[in-house]
Amino acid sequence: MGGGGAPGGGARRAPGPRGAGARPPPPGPGGGPGGGARGGFPPRGAPPPAPGGPGGGGPPGGAPGGPPAGGGPRAQAPGIATLTVTVTGVRAEQGGELVVALYDRASAWLSPDSARAVQRLVPAGDSAVAVFAGLPFDSSLAIAVIHDRNRNGRMDMRWFPFPKPKEGAGVSRNHQRMGKPRYAEAVFTLYNAEEAQRIALRY
Repeated sequence: MGGGGAPGGGARRAPGPRGAGARPPPPGPGGGPGGGARGGFPPRGAPPPAPGGPGGGGPPGGAPGGPPAGGGPRAQAPGIATLTVTVTGVRAEQGGELVVALYDRASAWLSPDSARAVQRLVPAGDSAVAVFAGLPFDSSLAIAVIHDRNRNGRMDMRWFPFPKPKEGAGVSRNHQRMGKPRYAEAVFTLYNAEEAQRIALRY
């Protein structure tokens, strides 16, 4: 007799897993096997995903409400103005030329060679027009006009008994004083796309 064996000499096999017909484990709380999400859906009671796709975060770049893709908001180009200068009281019979000089700093004032821009006009009547384009908004500018009769490029002065131009001259805002006009009194600021100054010459 064998000791401890089952009758018939054959050992009884332990019950093993069943074949293809084995029952799956019971579903977990999430509805799928082992408690996972069913079909990609989150388990019941789970918080909704954060906006912006996997991992949460804000809206993607370029999406409505988000910053533009590739950086922050673009800076706008500064405004550009056109300045029209009308010179009146011109004595065209004296010949020569009108020198209309545009200044943007006091250190260059009344020196056409150092001006921001200069236009030279041949007088043909009692008025003349000079146009300066491409000027940025908020520019502080001043204009000086001389009737350069001898075409030497500068304002000829007489000094006694007090300084006074020997040629026709005028500045922006029609500033007048005994002696040379002051930059601070002639300066103005561009605020619009189309600006105008009217300057009367004095002889």
